[in-house]
Amino acid sequence: MTSVCFTETMSGQLSWQPNIDAQNPELKDIYAFKIADQVTHQMILKDISIEVKIPNKKQLTASQYQKGLPGKITAGQLWLNPLFNKATQALTTRHQLTILSGRFTLFRHINANTKHMQYVLIATNANHSRFFLVHGFKKVSNAGFSWLKPWRIWQDTTTLFTSLYALTPDVTQHKQISLDKVRDILAYNQPSAYGVIYIYPWRFIQQLISFSIKATHPLRTLKHFLVFFIRSLTQVYFSKQHSKNR
Repeated sequence: MTSVCFTETMSGQLSWQPNIDAQNPELKDIYAFKIADQVTHQMILKDISIEVKIPNKKQLTASQYQKGLPGKITAGQLWLNPLFNKATQALTTRHQLTILSGRFTLFRHINANTKHMQYVLIATNANHSRFFLVHGFKKVSNAGFSWLKPWRIWQDTTTLFTSLYALTPDVTQHKQISLDKVRDILAYNQPSAYGVIYIYPWRFIQQLISFSIKATHPLRTLKHFLVFFIRSLTQVYFSKQHSKNR
């Protein structure tokens, strides 16, 4: 198995215990709340190292376009920087956390109009007394003729919608993420916070510079990655079905 590696840095706003309905974390609409009135932290995912696995085959299969390309998050930091709280007239707690491990999926098929870039990662503080799970997705969606609006493509591929869960230490034994435990956390627990974070243009340039390939035949691996990336976008933005609700 070969892979493509890169680092990402995203930053934006976090609302701790916002007053919104989050029964369906897959819906982009749950983040359409008045975040300016509820923001408590600046959220930064800093220098997260992502390794995307590329099958060592001549062609990618239809199943791989459905499931997306799997990957892992091997390093990085999660910063939660407090902002001034108007309600309490005080600053809330600062967290600078180290990412222990994580998983990434590039362009998982959701429906004919939508694919997700999915992120799941666990982070902890210096003395391992606090653990957090971050679940996030970038929603690439066809709103009708999106390919004529490049700024929408940029927005889709650089905006990460996140849910933050406070964990107990037993969940993170051996620094590994159990998919079963993650599903249970997402299904039965209310997130502690929600955030919307972005890759800004200068960070995107840094991301491109960071690209590297682990492969015996790097050009073929790069070709597979680019074909998968472009074809996945094409499947969404040139879909005959579309919804006006993004």
